[in-house]
Amino acid sequence: MKTNVPPGPFYIDDLYNTRYQGDLEVEVIEASGKTSRFTVPYSSVPDSVRPGNWHYSLAFGRVRQYYDIENRFFEGTFQHGVNNTITLNLGSRIAQRYQAWLAGGVWATGMGAFGLNATWSNARAEHNDRQQGWRAELSYSKTFTTGTNLVLAAYRYSTNGFRDLQDVLGVRREAKTGIDYYSDTLHQRNRLSATVSQPLGTAWHA
Repeated sequence: MKTNVPPGPFYIDDLYNTRYQGDLEVEVIEASGKTSRFTVPYSSVPDSVRPGNWHYSLAFGRVRQYYDIENRFFEGTFQHGVNNTITLNLGSRIAQRYQAWLAGGVWATGMGAFGLNATWSNARAEHNDRQQGWRAELSYSKTFTTGTNLVLAAYRYSTNGFRDLQDVLGVRREAKTGIDYYSDTLHQRNRLSATVSQPLGTAWHA
């Protein structure tokens, strides 16, 4: 990228990077022809979208391991960058006698990204009874200039009626085939997870 700036102190705030972290090599060529170079390390906020941009994904397929029952599904997710601080999230997952809808957002700060999403589900599951409920998810993530990525996520299943599609299909298969279905998430109310990752660099690749 090349840009002209006025004499004196300056800043550039419209760079589009394709990685979460790295180094910016800056070369300044003055009107006199004098050249200076310096490096600026940077880290971007995970899960956030630049202002005015949209990120979306659409998927249609079948859930693995559940081919002996109706297992086709459709899934869509959308993210919109409102400004440099706020990103809005929307999503849906639809299958036979199952719907789940998600809404939430990401708040980007200099200390990292704070996310809050709420998901409501409606399903026919155990004994073909209707199960409805919602789940709230609170998360924190930060990528450091060293490449280290930290993710903390606390999930709260606030009602017994919330169901993931995986659990719904497992219960339906058990009812049809008699194969026992075991799940740690079927009646789970709380969950806390932490992930730390660090790229090892090209020297570790074959």
